[in-house]
Amino acid sequence: MPTNPDFRYKEAEKQYLQASTPEEKLRALERMLSLAPKHKGAEKLRADLKARIKRLREKLDAEKKKAKARKARAIKKEEMQALLVGVANVGKSSLLASLTNAKPEISPVEFTTQEAMPGTLFFEDVRIQLVDMPPVTSDSFDKSMAYNTDLLLLVITSPEQLQEIEKRIEKSRAKRLVVINKIDEISKDKLNSMVVWLKTKGYSFVLVSAKTREGLEELKQRIWLSFGKIRVYTQEPGKEPSEEPIILEKGAVISDALEEIREGLSKQVKEIRLSGPSAKFPRQKVSLSHELADRDIIEFSLR
Repeated sequence: MPTNPDFRYKEAEKQYLQASTPEEKLRALERMLSLAPKHKGAEKLRADLKARIKRLREKLDAEKKKAKARKARAIKKEEMQALLVGVANVGKSSLLASLTNAKPEISPVEFTTQEAMPGTLFFEDVRIQLVDMPPVTSDSFDKSMAYNTDLLLLVITSPEQLQEIEKRIEKSRAKRLVVINKIDEISKDKLNSMVVWLKTKGYSFVLVSAKTREGLEELKQRIWLSFGKIRVYTQEPGKEPSEEPIILEKGAVISDALEEIREGLSKQVKEIRLSGPSAKFPRQKVSLSHELADRDIIEFSLR
């Protein structure tokens, strides 16, 4: 017996053949099933449609679970975190590769970055987590990360892109640093115009090229300074200062540093000597309330 589907079914079938995404295919298949004839001759057709719908739903569910797992991994935040945020093809992945130990896929094809890619930026003796985000216009872009991060690096090659980015992250309270990338490809007049516009808008910015590496060292320093932190080192008598610093907020005092080492340590200290920028002279004797500066060195003895 012929199935004899009507013109509406054929139109839905045409939509299925033209669909470019699994979601569009699923909607078309569901419409085809609703429009398929219900007589005995169409039983095989309806069974086939149901099987195809089931397989496609299972595939979509599996992809959603994978995306959720990727998202859960992506939002694991370290002590200092900066996100590379921008539209497609502004060179975020190239910057990540140039600044960190990460090896992201780099391609001129739009939306190559489909999930957050972390890397570690080493600046002098500190480590900073740098994350390349999917384009802000992509469904894969995780706004929650932008809301919870410390620093947003807004990567652009034109002012219009910055306006598009700001629309997507306007609720984020994170600090912002605009990174004009690909300066080796931007005309001098256009670059000067962008600089004037950014100054007018009050943005903090830096000019770089991931390709030629111009401006990358300045960018590293600006990233570190954006966190508003200080580095403090400890030293045992007669030995060299520790290689790894304690990272503290600006305005921190000696007791904050000691408590960062071990809770309750500040109550066990007998004497504290300080060398470095905030000391009047090397190994100055100071109190627990002494305010620290970047690169100070603390030497202490216990009761």
